Amino acid sequence: MSTVWVVAALSYVIVVPLSFLVVVAGGSRVGYDHRREHDRWLYAGFSALFAAVLVGVGPVSPTLAFDPRWLVALPAGAALYGVDTTLWKRWTGARIERGTGEFVWTVPMLLSVVPEELVFRTGLAPLVDSLGAPAFVAVSAVAFGLAHVANGRHEVAFKSWNGVVYALAFLATGSVVVPVLAHVGYNLVAVWVISLTGTDAASR
Repeated sequence: MSTVWVVAALSYVIVVPLSFLVVVAGGSRVGYDHRREHDRWLYAGFSALFAAVLVGVGPVSPTLAFDPRWLVALPAGAALYGVDTTLWKRWTGARIERGTGEFVWTVPMLLSVVPEELVFRTGLAPLVDSLGAPAFVAVSAVAFGLAHVANGRHEVAFKSWNGVVYALAFLATGSVVVPVLAHVGYNLVAVWVISLTGTDAASR
């Protein structure tokens, strides 16, 4: 049974983007005026729905244990975004500027964190017992990266690397709370503190 739900969790990579495309394409036929700022809201909504089904219908039980010391994951996630941004700047020459902190980007980026971690960490956790921890880390990371392919091929690479960090945090603590905190720290810095400008940054 756990194998079925591992496959279900992996289907996120196809189901969520496809649902997004169906709404955008189908909506245009009935007068829906799609705008760029709608993208993350749609993604967050479909992510939440997918995770709710995975947890509500399937045998996915999130471990929500918490230790105050784990709050260090917030600045650690922020630092991870700093590393990614520095690498991207060296790679492309994009300029680094202060983030906009716009509500329209901040809220959906935070709303998508929990669903993503429930799917890619908790949902794929059975792999630890069936294939071992290294396989779990690899599959969890690559699937997380592929879920961001719409943002460009470089995002698949960066998000796969981020997925390794989140998966290791999950294994080290046994709680999905830690990767959630790291992911929140990452996304907050992405919106509020640092942004990238330049031709290659537009697809971030």
